[in-house]
Amino acid sequence: MGRFASLSRKWWFWLACLTVLGLLIGLGLWINWLTQTAITIDVSGNVRHVHTRAETVSEALDEADILIDPEDTIEPEPATRLKDGMTIRVHKAAVVVIEAAGRVFPVRTVQSNPLTILAEQQINVGPYDVLRVDGQDFSSDQVESASWDRPPAAITLLHASAIQVIDGERTLDAHTVQPDVARALDDLGLELYLGDGISPDPSDRQKAFDEKYSLGFPLLADVDHAVAESYGVWGEKSYAGKTYMGVDRSTFVIGADGNVAKVFRQVKPAEHADQVLEALSQEAGA
Repeated sequence: MGRFASLSRKWWFWLACLTVLGLLIGLGLWINWLTQTAITIDVSGNVRHVHTRAETVSEALDEADILIDPEDTIEPEPATRLKDGMTIRVHKAAVVVIEAAGRVFPVRTVQSNPLTILAEQQINVGPYDVLRVDGQDFSSDQVESASWDRPPAAITLLHASAIQVIDGERTLDAHTVQPDVARALDDLGLELYLGDGISPDPSDRQKAFDEKYSLGFPLLADVDHAVAESYGVWGEKSYAGKTYMGVDRSTFVIGADGNVAKVFRQVKPAEHADQVLEALSQEAGA
């Protein structure tokens, strides 16, 4: 009987020890919980709820092993002291490939609107320029009014050139981003025929020439010589000991497929008509 009482006392002793130990552990966990700050971390939509002993936003992100790149944005500021219930938002920068002014280069940005992304790179967009965003063309007004949830993968800026077209009695001022005359005129709803000519002379001189000789076909005024440059016929010339910039008299025969079929450089008017007719005959028989 005495032995049973001794065992019972030992059992109660160890039970009491375990109970006290459990209480101490629970108290420690409770105190630890009370001394931590409950926060929410949102990384580009990936949300997690954590308790931390960190004192600032920056320390909390380090403790959570969240890598911050220089282009990323953090709200609130990294030095902000933590408070219970605070939400830290990290906007991770995305890579956007930009093609503009003959250059192609990648950038990292947290912006989503293409106009804002280009402004970050100090790239100006004119009112007639076209933005090709992920393969789809937009005017600057369309880009500005559209809703952009995330940064695009690629932006191509197509700069517009000012052109003036004299079509008979009609003078048309327009802007185009097309790379050649044929497509520019097609955009304007105009057709370029065999006898049509393009010159850097201003529109009033073109019109006077047309009226004087009653040509009966359109003359295009390439005042800023953008078309001449694109065809490689604008360059330095010399006359009477003086040098100046001008057009090298040239003829381009455009095939039915829209490609250049034949090029005549430094043409001589006396014999050029026959050369063109022969080239057209060969093109028609091809």
